[in-house]
Amino acid sequence: MTEENENIENDENNVFTNAKTLLDLLVVQLPERSISFMLDDDLFASVEALVALAEEKIPKNMPKIQAAALEALKPLLEQSPNSYVNMNLNEEDIKAMAKLLEYVERELK
Repeated sequence: MTEENENIENDENNVFTNAKTLLDLLVVQLPERSISFMLDDDLFASVEALVALAEEKIPKNMPKIQAAALEALKPLLEQSPNSYVNMNLNEEDIKAMAKLLEYVERELK
């Protein structure tokens, strides 16, 4: 493996590791409770990866889960990196985050 390919692989692992950290926090939230955090550059890249993962990996026979994941995550991409964000998830959103967490864990293996 070339050094460039190794760096790309490490970057992808970092993105998914950060995504897993975020999802680990979100899946244990109580519905309708708010969570605030700083959306730094690394976390912003992880949210971009999560949106892509939701669009590509959540099966089309799970439209509610896919829609909930995208509705919860896409607004974060409208924020500026390095800004504080607030998320308020309902039960469906939390289920969607749990499903995404499954896919992120597969990507990390």
